[in-house]
Order: sequence, then structure tokens, then C-alpha cells
Amino acid sequence: MKIAFTPHVEHYTIGMLNELKKNHIVILISDKKYNIDGIRFLFLPKTRLPYINLFTRSIFLEKIASCLEYDVFHVNSAIDGCSISNFEKIILTEHGYPNIWVETFSKKPYYIKEMKCLEVLYSIGVPIIAISNYTSTMLYKYLGVKATKVIYHGLLDEFRVNVPRVPRKRHVLLWIGRFVPAKEPEVFLHALKLVRGRKLFKVIIRGDGPLRFKILKLVKKMGLENKVRFLKRMPFYDVIKLYRIASIYVHTASAEPFGFSVLEAMGSGLPVIVPRAGGAYEVAGPQSLTFYPGDSFDLADKIESLIDDEEEYYKQSKRSIERAKYFCWGKTVKEYIEVYKKIL
Repeated sequence: MKIAFTPHVEHYTIGMLNELKKNHIVILISDKKYNIDGIRFLFLPKTRLPYINLFTRSIFLEKIASCLEYDVFHVNSAIDGCSISNFEKIILTEHGYPNIWVETFSKKPYYIKEMKCLEVLYSIGVPIIAISNYTSTMLYKYLGVKATKVIYHGLLDEFRVNVPRVPRKRHVLLWIGRFVPAKEPEVFLHALKLVRGRKLFKVIIRGDGPLRFKILKLVKKMGLENKVRFLKRMPFYDVIKLYRIASIYVHTASAEPFGFSVLEAMGSGLPVIVPRAGGAYEVAGPQSLTFYPGDSFDLADKIESLIDDEEEYYKQSKRSIERAKYFCWGKTVKEYIEVYKKIL
């Protein structure tokens, strides 16, 4: 089978294509180069102006698709899907739900277009894959779009460990995400303030975004400057080192479509603390350590419980490793192939 493919986040793109290329011909059409051997790469031009880039991308994608031979065209945004005229061969993975009210102002035009394109593709019968049951529910709730199937992401083996973590005297808490309202970073900071005077810990926050200066100001106001270290974006495989350094992973986004960082943390053997809602809770599973969404006091209690109880810490680390085994790229791609075959 010859599969044309547009990328999404790096972990997804690498995991999908490394598995697909084992038995199929893969053509990656992207404005970014990926370190994946054994596939064909077609380059999409890119400008520094986001909305002009969106326009030119659609034009070039349409031209490339019209000249390309393929059996299936797997797109990872509805906007890309609407750029391709041969709708009968398209499959779309929708990696969230384009709710314009949870995004920053600068992102709203993109989300509005993604929403409209998604409705168009759904109306003409393009198979739409949701990445979690939560995402599937939200697509139907907000747009009336019923997903063809829910297919979970896998986890790259580079993130996996086999031995549970040993509790530390001084824990390192890790938070990864964009500084936007939907990720709820302030919930984490307020919880840290509550724990600050009672426990020994350090914090690593890796992220950037429009709330950055607000977050920095809040850290200073709360007297957390000596506790918190900020890191910006880094090469994909360098993130693995962060999980090795950390001892507890905290996720605060209660409307997360999936939660790749939660899965990566679990595979790395970290006990994870997630809100009792959204895709992150679905990924972490009902036996994970959870807190009420938006409740910094409850989150602080859960952080303290892991720091205080060595037996519980070890138990949660072991549970994370076992839970992560459920998410496998081989299984993910097998499910996608079943969908591909239905449109041939």
C-alpha cells in the first residue's frame, strides 16, 4: 500500500511512520525534516508569517496531491484534508476538538478554519479518527461530528523503562506544556505554594507561550524562584533526559485531548498526577493518582502523598510502567491499516 502522510507532533509522526514503513510505501509531505529512514520525503515551502503560510501550504499541498500516486492520503488536520481534491482516499486524524473558546486570540482564526474544514470533510463521508474517547465525545458535543473510530497513540521504546523508580529524599517535579489557559499552569503553581514550606522539592517547567510573563511574575510573587527552573523547547529526544531527571510528573490540563507527555512520563516510570477529567485521565487510567480539576488544594495533597509515602510512590511508579505497555505503535498502526483498507 502506498500511503501519503502529513505530519503532526514529532512523537506521533515518528511512531506512526517507523511502523508504517515496515510493510508499506510511505510518502511524508511536510515543511519540516524528520529523521526517519526508509520513507520518501516531499518538502512543503514555509514562510514566517503564519496565515500566509497556511494559504501557501494549501496551494502547494493541492498541487502535490494532484500529481502524486497514492492509495491512501492520511492527513492530520482538516485544513490539509480540504486541500486535497480526491476526498475518497482521505483519512483524517483529528488530534483534538477545535473549540475556539479554549485557545488564545492569535490561534482563533486557525481553529475557526479547522472547525469549518472538519465539518466539510465529515459531511462528505471522510473517515475521522479521534485520539481518545474524550476527544470523540467533544467532537460530537461541539460540532455534531461522530468519529469513525477511536485509536490511541503508541509510545516509542526510547521512553520506556522496566524498573520502577526508587523514592528520593528531594523530589523533582516536572510539568510540560504550553503556557496557555487550556493547560492550566496556574493550578500547578498555586499547589506548589501550598507545599513549599512543608516539603523538600525542586521543579522543572518546560514550556513557552503567551502566558509566560504572567507565569514568571506569579512564580516571583509566590516566592518560588529558588524552587522552579524554566526550560524552553528542546530537541525531541532530549526530552527523554527530563523524564530521567524528574521523579514526579504533574499534568493540570483538564480538557487535554490525549496527553502525550503523561504517556511519556508513565513509560519512563514516573508516578503521574492528573486531573480527573479529559484525555489525560483516560490515558493515565482510573488507578492513577488524580485530583479534582482546577483544585490546587487537592493537587497539593496528592503531591505530598507521593513525597511522604515511599510505598505508594513505588506502587505508582510500577503502575505507570505497566499502564504504558498498553500503548504500542504496532497496535496503533494495525488499527489504522484496518481503516485504510475500507477506503481502497
